[in-house]
Amino acid sequence: MTAFPDLRMTIEDTVSEDDGVVVKWRAEGTHTGAGLGIESTQRKVVFRGMTWLRFGDGKILEGLDCWNLSGLLESLRTGKATPSIELA
Repeated sequence: MTAFPDLRMTIEDTVSEDDGVVVKWRAEGTHTGAGLGIESTQRKVVFRGMTWLRFGDGKILEGLDCWNLSGLLESLRTGKATPSIELA
């Protein structure tokens, strides 16, 4: 992604049951390129989310991500952190 070329994802936890897995993750990077409709801000951000996955025959059959995109965009626009976004 050109907006966050140094983006790093860290898996913080996983929970599985039957054919489902939930992954709690953390992402951090620096907004150095234009993207997400916002010119580069040079702000370092940290945000978290969860991904639900369903497997079958050794393949991912479906997935759903949940994270605060609007909070990230607001933090980049204003320079003020929202409750789920950290400005590093």
